[in-house]
Amino acid sequence: MGLREWWRKRRPAPLVDAPSAPVELPARTVAVHTAESMVVVTVDADAAAGLLPALADASAPVRLTAPGARPVSFLPALDPRQAPTLDPDEGWLIPLTDQVRADLISLVRPEPGAWEIPGINLGVVVEA
Repeated sequence: MGLREWWRKRRPAPLVDAPSAPVELPARTVAVHTAESMVVVTVDADAAAGLLPALADASAPVRLTAPGARPVSFLPALDPRQAPTLDPDEGWLIPLTDQVRADLISLVRPEPGAWEIPGINLGVVVEA
């Protein structure tokens, strides 16, 4: 391990910043719950069908919004140690490394079901 890696591991992960110009995706329902250290995002099947292709562009943050719900933003991670964060003004901010993004796209389907995404404390539930 070089000096740079040693120093990076000793420092805390940088905070997740709110996206400046996310791709906005409306949803009928968006809900976020926590279960111990896991963040579970629940969306409707139509929202999942729009989210998955939008996440294919690794450089663009994507924000899911629903009436009466806090928004959920998926954004590129600056550091693999970053974790999902609740910003009181911006809603949930979920950083995705390239590997986590690829796993999310390959695992989650736009049909009812539940998936745990490896590499981050994230679960996704799709409801009918």
